Amino acid sequence: MAHLHGGVWRAGGGLGDRKEQASGTSLNKFDIKEKNTMPATTIGQSGLVFGLTTETIGLVQSFSETRNIEKSEVRDNSGDIKAISYYNPTTAYSLSVAITGSNTGLTAGGAFATLANATTVGTCRIDSLTLNKTNDGFVTLDVAATGYPNVS
Repeated sequence: MAHLHGGVWRAGGGLGDRKEQASGTSLNKFDIKEKNTMPATTIGQSGLVFGLTTETIGLVQSFSETRNIEKSEVRDNSGDIKAISYYNPTTAYSLSVAITGSNTGLTAGGAFATLANATTVGTCRIDSLTLNKTNDGFVTLDVAATGYPNVS
């Protein structure tokens, strides 16, 4: 459990944290410098990427990209595979955004103009939109889309 202590966020949640809060001294090695520090500082392995690229439809909470391809196999009279063909590549996208305004331009079946977090190119079509509302959180929009790299 993290808590704010003297303007510094501290991670933990065990007995040591209660002692730390009472005494005002740091017993935890995992201090996070400032609450609103971005981008994150990585320590250790170089080349790691942290966070997401901003999308125009809202504040991105999560993003995933799955590349798919269809496969056809040719078998001989013994049932052994003798040839394979891969065709029709597609990319499945899934993202969740906290809504920051009106997203009336998005419709199921409609085109997705850009996906800043996507690494593939081509035409992208929206498969489904799910609007999520709760009594203890922000309104979010879940988007499922398919990218067609061979369609321009």
